[in-house]
Amino acid sequence: MYSIMNDTAVAGVRKSTCTVCGQELTCPAGTAANRIYICPRCKSFTADCEYGYAAITPCDIFLGTDKIGEITQIRVENNIRYRLSSASCGICRDLSEGYADLGAYREAVSLLTDAVSKAAMPH
Repeated sequence: MYSIMNDTAVAGVRKSTCTVCGQELTCPAGTAANRIYICPRCKSFTADCEYGYAAITPCDIFLGTDKIGEITQIRVENNIRYRLSSASCGICRDLSEGYADLGAYREAVSLLTDAVSKAAMPH
């Protein structure tokens, strides 16, 4: 689910309120030109990116204040592909979705939120 968050950025910190569930968030502003912020409560996300103007990678992905992954661009047989890497979730895989409609972002968020949910479940 994609949401627009009401936010302000001050001194490298982004303060947001999720428009889906109302959760207040404090997130690092990130170092990459592209960033995804996932709401820790409802798992909706918002993307600050250069979609439509420039490359959508590299892209830092945050769950609350924690950077949990990044999307990078790779070339496979002269085609641009995207790769999700997340040490904290044990994921390093090429994404099947691409640039159009931020498909790579949606796929990455889905993979990460599934991994986080499974990790939070008691065994």
